[in-house]
Amino acid sequence: MIKIINYKILFSFLFLCSCSINNAFQNTFGSKLFYKSGYEAVQLVSQDVKTIKNIHPINISRERVEGALRLILIKKKATSHQLFDERDLSNYSIAISDALREAKPHQDVVITVEGWYKNKYVKNNHVSSARIFYNRKGLHVIFGSIMRKGIQHETDALVAATVNPDLKTNPYVPGSRTKSIKNPYALTAPVNSGVFRPKEAKNRVDWLVFTPKALRSRGPISVEDRRLAFRSNIEVQNFRNELNKLKAELRNFRNNRNLNYSNQYNNTEYQYYQNNSRYIKPSYNYPYNQRYFKNPNISKKSDQRITNSSIRNYKINEIINLRKRGLISKDEFDQRIKNLSKN
Repeated sequence: MIKIINYKILFSFLFLCSCSINNAFQNTFGSKLFYKSGYEAVQLVSQDVKTIKNIHPINISRERVEGALRLILIKKKATSHQLFDERDLSNYSIAISDALREAKPHQDVVITVEGWYKNKYVKNNHVSSARIFYNRKGLHVIFGSIMRKGIQHETDALVAATVNPDLKTNPYVPGSRTKSIKNPYALTAPVNSGVFRPKEAKNRVDWLVFTPKALRSRGPISVEDRRLAFRSNIEVQNFRNELNKLKAELRNFRNNRNLNYSNQYNNTEYQYYQNNSRYIKPSYNYPYNQRYFKNPNISKKSDQRITNSSIRNYKINEIINLRKRGLISKDEFDQRIKNLSKN
């Protein structure tokens, strides 16, 4: 009985020790895992610049994060390719969305991605790592490594940061606000997709910011958009230009909506008066045309009736045009049509 109790006490002690060690590790490095697959991970860490606070926590849905990640392209062989594999995109999007929802103002999201990519006949392992955070300019993604050859267990972002945080000698550390490193591949994004380089990083190619226009649900990028992205460069963010573009889009939306409403209203109104027995369908035979195109077989009385009918139809047509242009009210329109029908 004493031995059994001792085993239970020992097991409980070991369990508590392991929990305390994990908590100590998590508190020491300020990390919390949201996704783990081998050495791939999505986790929260303390930000690299303490003087600037993020707008965290922030609620960005998985669909919007996924749409943004699809816009990250790398230039390769006369075209561009999505950096994130479609097979892993959902897992990373969910984890990043959850991490941003729990992040504190002094925390960033760090992601590490590993994949085997075929180069001619040989598959090589590549590692990508990035730092993600949100502020008033949008969702920022700073890359430390972009498709760099290596083995993940030797280049895990968190482990590397605890051993050697120097970006120049250890390029697998996630991106930094203060330092930039060169990568074998250049980043790009579809044209007019809402992806920019922030002003503070105008001379850097590893720092992207995603505006609300980019943070939208979307499918895989088309071949044509990827081809055009290869030829273009990511612009530096300009809030005034963005505002003007948004205003233009809003105006176009309103104009199209008003046009559709106007056409629908006019067609309904025209159909109403067309079905009215007192309404005579407009004719485009103007009165003065009768002088030059008289039919000799028509008598003077018949010719007079035709002329009067043409004048009335002409006036009705003019009233309809005035109503369509909004120059007269509906009541005035009804009254004028009524008066012409009596004549």
